[in-house]
Amino acid sequence: MFGNDMKGLTNDFTTEEIQEAIKTLKKRKSPGFDNILNEHLIYGGEAAIEGLCVLFNSVLHHERTPSQWGKNVLVPIFKGKGKSKSDPGFSLSDAMSK
Repeated sequence: MFGNDMKGLTNDFTTEEIQEAIKTLKKRKSPGFDNILNEHLIYGGEAAIEGLCVLFNSVLHHERTPSQWGKNVLVPIFKGKGKSKSDPGFSLSDAMSK
């Protein structure tokens, strides 16, 4: 989400900003390494929004992202007989890192 360059961020995140960001998430997407579905965030209610706000503000103040946010699940795709095996497939990222 932020990488390691968060110097341009000066204000704390608000619950309203978190709620607006959650509204942009798509449903029915595969989870990443953390097994959290977008639906968990979408239907999590006020408690989830407040928890995310605390988490993101902690990341902002400490200027470090959780190491798990950089992990992805690689899913290979079978291209069929005679197709190149060099294609790595696709990567599933954690919902929290988006």
